[in-house]
Amino acid sequence: MSDRAPPHPFISCRANPDEVIPIPSDEVRRVLEDGRTYVATGKPDEAVKCYNRAIEQEPNNAEAWNGKGTALTAADRPEEALPCFDMALQLNPDLAFAWRNKGKALDKLGRDGEARECYDKSDGIANRMAVRHEAEAQAEEKAPPKKRFGFWKR
Repeated sequence: MSDRAPPHPFISCRANPDEVIPIPSDEVRRVLEDGRTYVATGKPDEAVKCYNRAIEQEPNNAEAWNGKGTALTAADRPEEALPCFDMALQLNPDLAFAWRNKGKALDKLGRDGEARECYDKSDGIANRMAVRHEAEAQAEEKAPPKKRFGFWKR
């Protein structure tokens, strides 16, 4: 028996809710947040550096690849961004934001038909997620109350 604990699950809006995704380390989370801040404040080149650091730490982190692509698109380097979105979508084909961001990069390149396909995929995933969450909420409302453990009146 291994003394290593199994990876903790990361709950996300995936089309396959049974799939387990490792939680990014705290350092990678901070770097991803820094990258988002740099993009939002108009410093996409600094954001690319952050996302590169995150990818070095966790090369299978779809959010980091999507972020790098977003930063490259914001830096008017959409051609360089496309492989980043492709990697993010290879790691997580249900990452709606990556489809949408890939569409934006394709729009900048004047590839309107391909961009529309990406937007449609993004919308389809988002709609599936909304339907699934609505069904889960309705099922939860109809389910009998869960027995809670802890302190209660005796």
